[in-house]
Amino acid sequence: VKGYVGNPSLGDMHISEAVGKGTVQVVKNHPEWPNPYNGITAMEHGDVDRDVGIYLAESEQRSCALAAATKINGVLCVAAGGYVVEQLPFCSKETVEKVEQNLEEIVKKNGSEHAVPAGLFLNGATPYDIFSMI
Repeated sequence: VKGYVGNPSLGDMHISEAVGKGTVQVVKNHPEWPNPYNGITAMEHGDVDRDVGIYLAESEQRSCALAAATKINGVLCVAAGGYVVEQLPFCSKETVEKVEQNLEEIVKKNGSEHAVPAGLFLNGATPYDIFSMI
């Protein structure tokens, strides 16, 4: 994911205010493809995770659980991370239910003060810890 914010001095500004409206554009290329794949959707919320999730659903018809968050303290990013969980073909119903339960637990462990998964990182969790929870 690559993005640009015109004013890097966010201060107390929420990330959705800094990002604002625009588009999510994805270009995929493969040596065996005659042309690159181009996908585009509107940025409706200014939240990276929600807008990328909408792109995946609308442009690529892929359903997933996606979370991304940052915690900014002044000009310093003190926590940032995210995850994408996608159901693969032939996945059992039991596995889907277990992953859904695990994702609910991650939200509870994260707490309500910070967006998932920034709260987990601020409390000392590593990317491997989050992967293990899922």
